[in-house]
Amino acid sequence: MKAETIESSAKENIARMNHPSLRMELKIHSGPRSYFDTETESLLTLSRINSRPEGLSDGKLPTLNAEIDWDRKTYSRVESLLKEGLVVLVPRIKYRKEKREGEVVLHLVSAKGDTVRDREAFKNLILEIHRRSAWAVRNYTIENQTSRNRKLDVLLDEVLSGKWIGPRRSSNEVLIGYLERIRMPELIRDDAVAEAEEQIDAFMREEGFVIPTKNFGYVYVPEAEADSLFKKTKNLYKYQLLPKLTNAIPTLENEIRTYRESFLDVSYDELIEAPILTRDRMFVGEWHKFSQTIVSSFESDILAILSSIGTKAIASEEYKKEMENRKIDRSLRQALPGADPPMARFLRLEGADFSGTKLPKSLEEDSEFLSIVYFGAKGPCLCVCPNSEATVLAIFGQLEDKYSFESETALSFLLMIYARRNRIGTWFNKEAFREAFCGAALACLGKKVPWLYRMAFFVGFRESLLSEVFHVLSVLDYDQLDRKLEGENQSRRKYDTLRQEFLKVI
Repeated sequence: MKAETIESSAKENIARMNHPSLRMELKIHSGPRSYFDTETESLLTLSRINSRPEGLSDGKLPTLNAEIDWDRKTYSRVESLLKEGLVVLVPRIKYRKEKREGEVVLHLVSAKGDTVRDREAFKNLILEIHRRSAWAVRNYTIENQTSRNRKLDVLLDEVLSGKWIGPRRSSNEVLIGYLERIRMPELIRDDAVAEAEEQIDAFMREEGFVIPTKNFGYVYVPEAEADSLFKKTKNLYKYQLLPKLTNAIPTLENEIRTYRESFLDVSYDELIEAPILTRDRMFVGEWHKFSQTIVSSFESDILAILSSIGTKAIASEEYKKEMENRKIDRSLRQALPGADPPMARFLRLEGADFSGTKLPKSLEEDSEFLSIVYFGAKGPCLCVCPNSEATVLAIFGQLEDKYSFESETALSFLLMIYARRNRIGTWFNKEAFREAFCGAALACLGKKVPWLYRMAFFVGFRESLLSEVFHVLSVLDYDQLDRKLEGENQSRRKYDTLRQEFLKVI
């Protein structure tokens, strides 16, 4: 599960920018060249025609098994083309479901011409070959880990408790294990294998399904298990790994606290609205940072694995929240305008439904809705209704007939109309709307309106009440500022309390 967010897109762009450059070049002959026997010329032609992604995909690009000795004629033909600089051999790890150890082949790659476009196409094909090698290694890693029932939480616990007895093997050694099976290394460029390792590893890092380690090869972090793994690994970090690290590295506790201070200094709103998620993000950033600085390879690997688990768990949580926000948005746009009775078209989102939602900002400029953030006894609340004169009039009627008592629902609705009076100013030009508005206000806020104005309204002098209703609502609107300020003070106290708690390392 992946959330398609601006943040993830930005990370992908950064990964592409940081991808290592391809060093492999082809000396393209624009002038006369030697001609070979018919079979060699046919091999060259086949390579030139199919040195493109389609040729790679449909299997027409010349491909030779790198794990066996070729017959003399094949070796001689390939060697002749290589000496003339007409082709290059590109190693590839191929996925074969029936072969758990994979298959290593060499592709015979050429270029159609010497234009900039031809050279770019040549490089792109080389990169695509390395990308497919990465896919193969990724698939084998996942299959091997799954088939051996290699549980990550068990692996981490065994390493920290000193019970792990598995063979130590770096991710780089995994790739070398594949590519060292090439039987004719003398035919490929001196740095071809090293470049293949570099490119394959870069593609695997960018893809993010598996992570490279110094001791456990490539490790697969299943996205479906990320949530449950994250809960376990947070305890593993707090009670096992962190005490061990701070005992071994005297300066680490202060370094961690300094990192947390920097993180929390720029996470004020997030910490108040979603403290658990903010703490989780802090941990993941902490793990990532110190996985790159801690000398011990075992602990460094564990932190890298924890960071990957946490990153996927948080991405899953953010995806769920985004889907929930979209669900609420769809509900507002589809169900709210036709809800019955009319009072059901006035929606209040508070508590967990309000916290962290992006709706207030998006609705504020949405011409289809009227909205306001109302500060009630239980905290802020998002109030929404369709931007429809008929709907507002119907709600006025229900407030006057069925809900003629003071309540936060009535008050928040009337304050919303008052706050948006400039947007709906033309409605107030109509006598029927003014009377309905004043009638609803009098029914629900009667005690706040002087008796003289109430009497005037009932005996028919209704025009005089509008200015008084606006005055009463302006006072209540001012009270909202006091509540908002008090809420901000509570938020500051909450932030300070949580900050002190989160800064405790041990």
